Amino acid sequence: MSAQLARHPAARSLVGFASVAAFLMVWQIVGANEIIRSDLISYPTEVAQSLVQMTASGELGSNLIVSLQEFIQGFLPAIALGVAAGIAFALSRRLHYLCEPLIVALNTSPIIAFVPIVVVWFGVGTESKAIMVFLAAVVPIVINTMTGILEVHESWTRACRSFGASRWQVIRKAILPGALPAVMVGCGSRSVAPSSG
Repeated sequence: MSAQLARHPAARSLVGFASVAAFLMVWQIVGANEIIRSDLISYPTEVAQSLVQMTASGELGSNLIVSLQEFIQGFLPAIALGVAAGIAFALSRRLHYLCEPLIVALNTSPIIAFVPIVVVWFGVGTESKAIMVFLAAVVPIVINTMTGILEVHESWTRACRSFGASRWQVIRKAILPGALPAVMVGCGSRSVAPSSG
């Protein structure tokens, strides 16, 4: 069956559409008939109605603007610090060895574990949400930047040095451009915008 679907993209799309439609139908029946308590679950038509109402009142737009501001306030510092720290850790072996246990610990910790601490320290306002965005983004950016720099082909740096390039020129003209794809992966790996609600 799976082999037949693989040979027929239209059939595969139809199966996918049917599964989504079935899920929405079951959700609608369960929610509209209050098979599960109405304060625990909504249903598609109610969600669509609320979306229309929030859009018409302007509430949705204002909430999106607030969420975007919180995201920018957390994400831009994460990029700046993450890239700078990744470069430093990759180019300094001692600094790498010193900070590696902390980076590994932060990377393996679920981001949700930091929520109570951030809320206690900073409350539930815009500042705490921006901090959560920062924490979610900065470690993957550090790791991917560091990995990308370490994986830059040595022939690139040797070629730059053979033409008399300084250490900064090697970093700017060979290492950073070579590591850019990894940096971009780090910027998109775990970054999420907070809810403004």
